[in-house]
Amino acid sequence: MCLLLLLLLLQNRRTVCGLELSASDFRLSAGVLRYLRDNFQHAPSADLQATVVNCLVHLMLSQARECTLERTLLEHDNSSPGDQTNGLLLRHVELAQECSTVSRFRRSFALFSCSRDTAGFFG
Repeated sequence: MCLLLLLLLLQNRRTVCGLELSASDFRLSAGVLRYLRDNFQHAPSADLQATVVNCLVHLMLSQARECTLERTLLEHDNSSPGDQTNGLLLRHVELAQECSTVSRFRRSFALFSCSRDTAGFFG
């Protein structure tokens, strides 16, 4: 997990290739977190409880979605004027998907911050 996060820090998120690699690394990080959540039933500390890890999974997937959106916008900016018209619909679809993902994450975080398991984290 730490290695994946270190790789994320080293990615150049100003290029299409860097954004693709970042999105892939965020998805891999979410997979590692899911594995931890599913295979370690008794968390040794509060930050590894299922509700906390589930929130982190959603955060990683939201970040992957953000990278995908940034990649789409970067590709759109670099395309020719004729391609820009065709790509406008794709851009709107990607934006709608991003909004949906952010909405799910916010809902998940609201439930997370209100749960008894995490009451100590927020005052």
